[in-house]
Amino acid sequence: MKKGFIFSMDAFLAIILFVFVLFLIYSFSVQNTNINQEYLISNDLLNIFSEVRISELNMTNYTNINSLISKGIINETNITISQQIIRFNLSNDQLNLKIFIDDIINKTNLENLKMALYLGDIKVYGDNPNKESILSRRKIVVGK
Repeated sequence: MKKGFIFSMDAFLAIILFVFVLFLIYSFSVQNTNINQEYLISNDLLNIFSEVRISELNMTNYTNINSLISKGIINETNITISQQIIRFNLSNDQLNLKIFIDDIINKTNLENLKMALYLGDIKVYGDNPNKESILSRRKIVVGK
């Protein structure tokens, strides 16, 4: 009888210790934020901006961009999105630049992330970054 009681008490303490260790592992993993998701999103956005041409977009999904094309504001669709952003910035057309980028960003469903787009040191789109958790990505784009 005494051996069974000690074994049961030992097993009970082992289960409690196991649950406590699992709780500690979970609590440490929750506290340490992981930026893998933000890194992947920013990398994907940069790839979209630098590699996708305007003519490759499905214009039924991008009504504002389609409107800019039909009004003649965007007259060349065989250029990449970033090249069109640079053209808007060079012509100092901030209103159409915002409309253009908003139409693309709104399709990516990034409500919980703040984003800013800089050309060199000049911010052309977005919010002021949160200095506590900032992720910066760069890509060199050549062209006018």
